[in-house]
Amino acid sequence: MRLLSDFDGVWTDQAEEAQAVRDGFIAAIGEAAGQAPGQVQEQYESFLTSILAEPQLHGWAPAGRVTAFVDEDPLLQTSSVAGWLDREPKPSEAAAHWRETARSLGHDTVTSLANQVFGSATREHLARGKHQLVPEAREVMDSLLALGVEVVVVSNSDTSKLADLFEGIGLRPDIDLRLRGGAGKYVLGEGDASLQLGGRRVFVDRPRYASVLLEENPDLVIGDVTSLDLALPFVLRASGQLKPSLQLCLRRHAHTPDWVLPSGQTGSEGRVLHDHALDGVRGLLGMVPKES
Repeated sequence: MRLLSDFDGVWTDQAEEAQAVRDGFIAAIGEAAGQAPGQVQEQYESFLTSILAEPQLHGWAPAGRVTAFVDEDPLLQTSSVAGWLDREPKPSEAAAHWRETARSLGHDTVTSLANQVFGSATREHLARGKHQLVPEAREVMDSLLALGVEVVVVSNSDTSKLADLFEGIGLRPDIDLRLRGGAGKYVLGEGDASLQLGGRRVFVDRPRYASVLLEENPDLVIGDVTSLDLALPFVLRASGQLKPSLQLCLRRHAHTPDWVLPSGQTGSEGRVLHDHALDGVRGLLGMVPKES
């Protein structure tokens, strides 16, 4: 049995990392603008409140189209705020000031600054030992391996961060498990194929992620961001390109939005894109046949 697993949000709880990114973004603006941290944080909160009032319209949009929605993952909030600041046609005085500040730091867009901060903040978070795997990671991985499961962990990041963390709990990349980085789950193709879910349009032309899925042909996929992790394998299974027996698991968090869950589905869009919702990786053990 082959398990294809997302990394951040499945084997980690991303709340602290998201806070580190947010704090770094606010600090960069505040220091460059000479503003008090509290004032800059208040402005950030007001921006975030504005986009969370209409989350179906906002999110991570590196190429102009939303590839994942702002309410799906706390790690998406800073990039979503930055994108909103870049696109807002009638920016407030504060929003215009953030644009000017990003330019003063040598960035054409606020998104460019946010991307730089994301990289530096996550590296520092890891270097300080703050970024950790969930406590049950080793126990669950040992149990999966004992059951004969081939574990493939797929991430948009490069594999160095993943390797460091798994090696830190005594697991051997390329021996105990395989790591695939640069998955490009967020990269949208030129097509406009999509699913309607919870009043949102979820694009499913994701060629780089499709290549990974078709190459691996997994029996089980788990991820915590429906748009990035589960929408495409749902479509590929329905079209017969992946196994009809493929099981899709949502790693559910306190922040998981209602619109991806049965409780949030109504009317003609009354469906979900996962077969199971798990509150932790230990739940994977119940998904594996005793003889896999």
